[in-house]
Amino acid sequence: MTVLAPVCLVVLVACLIPCLYRVAMGPHALDRLVAFDLVGVLLAAVLAVFALIQGSWVYLEISLALVLLAFVATLSIAHYIERGRVF
Repeated sequence: MTVLAPVCLVVLVACLIPCLYRVAMGPHALDRLVAFDLVGVLLAAVLAVFALIQGSWVYLEISLALVLLAFVATLSIAHYIERGRVF
């Protein structure tokens, strides 16, 4: 377990790179939105693995807050893309 967790952390961070590229250079707004949502999920997974490595619950709480904020942001951006207005 001590070797597997850092390897998982490196793989998750490596998966972030193409997602960040898609957020920056996505051909359409919906592609960017999906990539943005995936970045939020991957960052939450990175924080969860880091919490496992450090043995601290604080990172899991931060991970949960990040997932909730990413979900609300995804819904807000999707609503804006669909309707063209915020409210």
